[in-house]
Amino acid sequence: MTVSGPTVLRSGPLSAVLDGCDLVDIRWGGAEVVQRLYVAVRDEVWNTIPARVSAWHVDADSTGSFASFEATHEHGDIAFAWSGTIRVQGDGTLTYEMRGRALSDFAYCKIGFNVHHGLRAHAGRTFRCRTADGEYAGAFGADLQPQLVRDGTLTAMTPHYDRLEVELDGLAVALEFDGDRFEMQDHRNWLDANWKSYGTPLSFGFPMRVTAGTDLVQRVTIRVAGPVPAARAELVTATWRGDDGVLPRIGHRLVTLPDPGQRDRLRGLRPDHIRVDVHAGAAATTVAAASALADDVGSALEAAVFVRPDHAEADAEAAALALADAAAPIDRVLVLVETSGFSAFGGACPPELAGTVRSALARHGLPSVDVAAGTGQSFVDVNRDRPDYTGVGGVVFAANPQVHMADDRSLMQNVQAIPDVVAFARRLLGDVDVVLSPVDLVGRDGPFPAGPAGPGDPPANEDARQRGAFAAAWTVAALAEMARCRTTSATLFELVGPRGVLDDPDRPYPVARVLEALAAHHGASVPGVAADDPDRLAVLALATPDGPLLLAANLTPTALGVVLPTGALVELDGYAVVAVADAEMTRIA
Repeated sequence: MTVSGPTVLRSGPLSAVLDGCDLVDIRWGGAEVVQRLYVAVRDEVWNTIPARVSAWHVDADSTGSFASFEATHEHGDIAFAWSGTIRVQGDGTLTYEMRGRALSDFAYCKIGFNVHHGLRAHAGRTFRCRTADGEYAGAFGADLQPQLVRDGTLTAMTPHYDRLEVELDGLAVALEFDGDRFEMQDHRNWLDANWKSYGTPLSFGFPMRVTAGTDLVQRVTIRVAGPVPAARAELVTATWRGDDGVLPRIGHRLVTLPDPGQRDRLRGLRPDHIRVDVHAGAAATTVAAASALADDVGSALEAAVFVRPDHAEADAEAAALALADAAAPIDRVLVLVETSGFSAFGGACPPELAGTVRSALARHGLPSVDVAAGTGQSFVDVNRDRPDYTGVGGVVFAANPQVHMADDRSLMQNVQAIPDVVAFARRLLGDVDVVLSPVDLVGRDGPFPAGPAGPGDPPANEDARQRGAFAAAWTVAALAEMARCRTTSATLFELVGPRGVLDDPDRPYPVARVLEALAAHHGASVPGVAADDPDRLAVLALATPDGPLLLAANLTPTALGVVLPTGALVELDGYAVVAVADAEMTRIA
């Protein structure tokens, strides 16, 4: 049979949603026990190679549910095929087996199972795992465990194991792994709202190589026992939480200059800043163009100064000279190390480079400009190096929800990691400004979990969801989390184009309408709102002189019934965003 959409596999209280060849939302009654279980094939630069799936068979009988299929991954030198078999049994056991074979010789960074242990269900819990040296105990703690570089490869937060046990509110959850050794990462380092069990251990080295004809077999077995929690309600209810946050200062990244019509629309967004990337050899012309634009639309500049460590003085001097001549005010200078594309071993900006740039700014009449240092990649680089930014004043890192997974559900869930990351950054580095810049649906330099672009495809760093309601709903959810943890500043998306907030000024992307609704409220107080199912609903509340303004976003593709903190009952279409003020509701995306 053909599986045209997500299919529920169920036996007794144990259920899982089969979405493609991934299992998601694995539940015991109403309680999530595993967020996602899936097979990934990743190339030697960590791009995910999507599967072409066929020969579906899905069935159920008195013993449980069953699914099988064939999957093939092909791109460049990579050719790998496998058979998947899934069984959900009435005794609380779920088994997923992969039997694969390499069809060519190729290099790769990962082939095999990944298990996502969801943030909401696992935060604060303890775990035990069975290792070659005996039992190892750990915790899903508030502090983010770093991924370190040792002996030319990367570390994990646990030793290798073949069994993992977790207690979740009286439920005993055990996972057994066959065919490979597994270890755990703190995925929040990449802004994923989960911890991940995976094989093969990174300490074995990567990329690895496989020859044609090599068989790879893995199996994951999940066993659940305990009382059955009630199923989650159809309606999602949001209530006042009693704590206040602050909406961050919002800006956008300049990559392509907007045309006159787009500039008019940009004025309506009232961005606090426009980010300009300043590289060696082009500082003067780049800053001049960005400054003229910012001055025209009434924004400040956020200057990301990329410094070559062996040319730090010259690069800092050129950037400071250009910024001193800027017509627009300088909101902040971000100091980053000049790199070429994504690197699994990337690092944070050394404090001395930030000091070099600060000194150059002072020499050119800009001693009081705020400076932040960090990485153009994920927080993992900062957590790995843990630089002493005393005196720097702020930390910057990129944020995007699409480092490991590309599906709608994962992107929406991953915003829930933002408060953990921002709060830990402040515990780690002191009470510094935390700057998220840039914030995108997918990183410009990869890795690309939806796969590298094929011939005739759009670039892998363009996501069609940017143009639709999905990006608008995601933005409401992300900003609500940023406000809750008092993120200082966020550079959301590019100004124009397929990665931007504007395209045709007469037909703006829905995300532009969300930003217009927020334009007068940057830095405003944000009353705390809690949804009883944040996987499905996000609410951003703003304190205004005329009373609260609520932006409610449906984070799912299907209609959703919602009870707002005001007591109003509304129904939201898939990925809809509505504004509610004075008991009146307006759809804005």
